[in-house]
Amino acid sequence: MKSYKFIGCVLLYAGTALGGGMLALPLATAAVGYPYSTFFIFSLLGHHDLHSITYS
Repeated sequence: MKSYKFIGCVLLYAGTALGGGMLALPLATAAVGYPYSTFFIFSLLGHHDLHSITYS
C-alpha cells in the first residue's frame, strides 16, 4: 500500500509540472507574435510525431 502512495505522489507532481508548462508555453511565445508562435508550436508537434512514427 505504501508504494502506491509514492507512485501517486510522483504522478501528481509530474502532472502538475507538465500542466504548468503547457499553460506557460503560450505566454512565453506571445512576445514573438501569433503567426510565429503558432508555426513554432505546430512544427514541434510535427517533429514529435515524426520521431514517434520513425522510432516505434
